[in-house]
Amino acid sequence: SLKMWAQCYLFSDQLDAAWPLLKESLQQRLRTLGKSHAEYAQCLNNMGIFYLKIADYPKAASVFLEAKEIQMNTLGKMHPDCAQTANNLGLLYYEAGEYGKSELFYLESKDILYRSAGQTHPMYDQILNNLGNLYLSMGANTKAESYFLEAQTIQLLTNGANNPSYVKILNNLGILYKNMERFDQAEQLFKEAVSINEKNQTANDPNYGRSLNNLATLYYERRDYQQAERLFQEAKVSWQKNLGQGHPLNILCLTNLGECYRQLGDYPKAEQYYLEAQTLILKTLGREHPFFVVNSYNLSQLYQSLQRYEDAGTLLLEIGRINRLQIGRNTSFLSDNQIQAYTNTFRLMEDNLYSFLQAHQTPELCAEGYNNTLLMNGLALEQNRMLARALDGVDSTTIQLYEKWQSCHRRLAKRYARPLAERKKIVEVEAEAESYEKELKQRLPAFQEIRKTCTWESIKTALKPGEAAIEWVRYHFNQSDSIMYAALLIRSGDTHPQFIGICEERQLIKLLPGNTNDAVGTPPDPSRGIIRTGPGSFKGLYELLWQPLDKLLADVQTVYYSPVGTLHRLNFDAIPLPGNQILADRFRLVRLGSTRTLAIDGEGSAHRTAGSAVLFGGIYYDMDSTAILSANARIDGLELASRGADLEMENDTSRQTGNWQFLSGTEKEVNSLERLLAAAGFKPQLKKGFEATEESLKKIGQTKPSPYLLHLATHGFFFPDPRDNTQRLSLPVEQETGFKTSTNPLARSGLLMAGANHAWKTGKPLKKSMENGILTAYEISHLDLSNTELVVLSACETGLGQLQGNEGVFGLQRAFKIAGARYIIMSLWQIPDQETAVFMTAFYKQWLEAKKSIPDAFHAAQQEMRQQFNLPYLWAGFVLVE
Repeated sequence: SLKMWAQCYLFSDQLDAAWPLLKESLQQRLRTLGKSHAEYAQCLNNMGIFYLKIADYPKAASVFLEAKEIQMNTLGKMHPDCAQTANNLGLLYYEAGEYGKSELFYLESKDILYRSAGQTHPMYDQILNNLGNLYLSMGANTKAESYFLEAQTIQLLTNGANNPSYVKILNNLGILYKNMERFDQAEQLFKEAVSINEKNQTANDPNYGRSLNNLATLYYERRDYQQAERLFQEAKVSWQKNLGQGHPLNILCLTNLGECYRQLGDYPKAEQYYLEAQTLILKTLGREHPFFVVNSYNLSQLYQSLQRYEDAGTLLLEIGRINRLQIGRNTSFLSDNQIQAYTNTFRLMEDNLYSFLQAHQTPELCAEGYNNTLLMNGLALEQNRMLARALDGVDSTTIQLYEKWQSCHRRLAKRYARPLAERKKIVEVEAEAESYEKELKQRLPAFQEIRKTCTWESIKTALKPGEAAIEWVRYHFNQSDSIMYAALLIRSGDTHPQFIGICEERQLIKLLPGNTNDAVGTPPDPSRGIIRTGPGSFKGLYELLWQPLDKLLADVQTVYYSPVGTLHRLNFDAIPLPGNQILADRFRLVRLGSTRTLAIDGEGSAHRTAGSAVLFGGIYYDMDSTAILSANARIDGLELASRGADLEMENDTSRQTGNWQFLSGTEKEVNSLERLLAAAGFKPQLKKGFEATEESLKKIGQTKPSPYLLHLATHGFFFPDPRDNTQRLSLPVEQETGFKTSTNPLARSGLLMAGANHAWKTGKPLKKSMENGILTAYEISHLDLSNTELVVLSACETGLGQLQGNEGVFGLQRAFKIAGARYIIMSLWQIPDQETAVFMTAFYKQWLEAKKSIPDAFHAAQQEMRQQFNLPYLWAGFVLVE
């Protein structure tokens, strides 16, 4: 009776009345049944909910975990009571802003209920709704919508529409559609939620205030601030009356009112509400709670409008520190896609920081900006590389899990290649792969601690006298359509980084010669580079991009830099200076994925074993299944089904004519390179003709360390996003192969191997036991090239790819980096066969015969090319990425 009495108060949010009853019921259970009883665990759960409602998260976590352990021991792991407690833990960590932990417990709760009681259990749709809310907060809108809609369907079937649980789902689904700018759908859902509450006369229910608040946010988005202010005030009255001032929902409403008054120009009243919310947040939720960040961001916007720049800057510093802490805490257990979606939710605050720096620099804010780039740039890429290298010394269960994950990717690679009309179960396999990826991260020690990232001080310490590091940043200026570029620069003797505003993106694009993507993926040329619209002289780029940095680089000889956005399309070495010089004449320029490479231990080549090399070139692209099967059978240790029905001839015309033509220059290239490598003490292995199969390349790194050098002289391709309406497809989208139409950018970029022409036209391998001969970047990313110091992509446009925010270029360079290669030489545009061969010969002679480092050999080869071929498009297309 005490327990149920306490619950009545607890779930009607009469917390002062609930507290003594909760304590007394817990003591009664302890005296009569002891701690090892399920009823005692239920009382603990109620106590945990109380602590959760007052935002005492440490106590709530302790109580819930104790209850969960008792339930598992007394009732078993699959009992619905365990699902309830797991759900409570998920809610706790969600409200505390720890999304990775929240997801773990929500999914555990869902799995227990589904397996033990099925979808009809009264709590199942609640868990679906909670998961949807979590993914909404993480920016994973598609996944959030699927959970909300499933919860809505179940709730309607079981309980109908006139109940608080259904109203919660309506509210959350409406928020999702508002965020997706589907405003009409959002308004319909919010109004339906308000109507149900009014019909049921549930003005005292917190859901009523939530519905009013959500409808108000919609009017705010539509800039109807007066209507929004009226509804926010109604929600505030409801929540303060029923939940109390310190409740998170009331705090949220205060912040929203502050925003309304800021937009209405009533700055004193806006500040009053922001400060009231800030006081309550610090008192009840703590400084690291997401509400504190949101409220502080809004307050900083107000102070900027009031020209109180010092106050605004102080808040921006605090916001940056907390955001970096939250990202480090929440990304350890997220999948690659989830990391990208989650970090994208911070984009607006990043843009605001850089916009503020453009006009109001301080040493502290410049340092914050640099620290932000070190954390955010390539975060998912870094975790991908960690995951591939973190298996040493793990148990057999984890190894099996890794194999399942890899198996999913092999299946996906085949499905991505097929025409849209023939693809099956891609979404299901993607979800399966994502679940394995997250479980692996939970098991691997490398992901157990909160992610620690280097700071600008670490970069400064790594720099020698005469060296500088530049992180380029790209941002929307003050939430406008104007996209800006700036440089964050550190020199070895600096006391803090410096922020240098550079230009607008449209100014940069005007100087770029033509569209280098005009011929992307179209293979009629027999060479790797008949120049259609070759990149020109780069005229004007120095004045736009580099001249603003000149004074700061007066005593600098080496510049490490990390490009962003459109800058990925440039070879900085080739930027012309006044007086017939280029930038490479003044500086040793080293291109990095992120300047944090300078401070990360273990990135060097000392652990890599030199001496081995594998060279691919002179490849036959027409199909001869007999020759290819024979070549694959000779691959050491490769298991192939050489007999059986699946190997019977399937209308094989032996040499089907495709679109990709033989590259005679590549055969000469690898033959010449083989002699150079042998003379330098390497043991080169040549793969030509039909021997250069996809199977032979995928075998690399499986049974022995990958080669120190991997040279690939072949055709390369990249297709733009099929959702881009400017893309020209030769066939209806349903019939085009997946290499052109996949939404995964790593599946639209790749290299052509032996026999590729058949699959290029059909999207299928000739036989089930064979690879299709088209090695996509997606497949490359799952190779093990951890012993490979250098990958040379002697192919056209291998540096192209889809630009995705802080993650950079999604294409071949990303794939080889994930696979573990240290250096990559790639091309930004089509380079004719003859010039390609000259460059490759020059580079290898500088590296192997002159014994120069890879970066120095690369720059020396470019200088030779420049002297021999004056036109930049003939020598500046190749870039080196570390």
